[in-house]
Amino acid sequence: MGMGALALLAVLLLAPGAWADIYTYVAEDGSVVFTDSPVEGARRLQGSPGEAPTLQELIELKARQHGVEPELVRAVVQVESGFRLRARSPKGAMGLMQLMPRTAYSLGVYDPYDPEENLDAGVRYLKSLLERFGDLRLALAAYNAGPRRVSLYGSVPPYRETRRYVQKVLSLYQGQKARRSVIYRVVLSDGTVLYTNIPPRRRE
Repeated sequence: MGMGALALLAVLLLAPGAWADIYTYVAEDGSVVFTDSPVEGARRLQGSPGEAPTLQELIELKARQHGVEPELVRAVVQVESGFRLRARSPKGAMGLMQLMPRTAYSLGVYDPYDPEENLDAGVRYLKSLLERFGDLRLALAAYNAGPRRVSLYGSVPPYRETRRYVQKVLSLYQGQKARRSVIYRVVLSDGTVLYTNIPPRRRE
């Protein structure tokens, strides 16, 4: 969630009577949508004390806790798992950030399918790669293909999967950064109000 979205939330929080009817969900492209309609899969923002944070709130929390841009973490999660908590690859990578068993163990992960544990470990690992290689493309390549292969080639390894992975993550990350400061208010035909960082389609 960018600064524009955070500012919007502050307005909603302070608006008398408005907060009780605001819901949020993640669109297919990873963007965060706010609405006053309880659509399927949406979460009501006001909850009982101690209510567990949403996935997007966890991503925001862990990203800022470890000094990584939330937009980058969201992009990695989207490409790695499509935001599926129980995702598992044919190679054995697990959870939201697709941690390999050895990586998960080295990072002290007890349950790789627990979203908070997975995100915390995955963000820490991503941060270590960013610090190690000092280059976003190389860090993403290392996240996909392993740091040893990146060090061996001194660049993004010549693997189709890795190069496509790096491009997908960068495209999502840059797209989110480009529109994170703009929030649109959209009123649907049924009166539902949406707040989103996706520009509304123009009517023909």
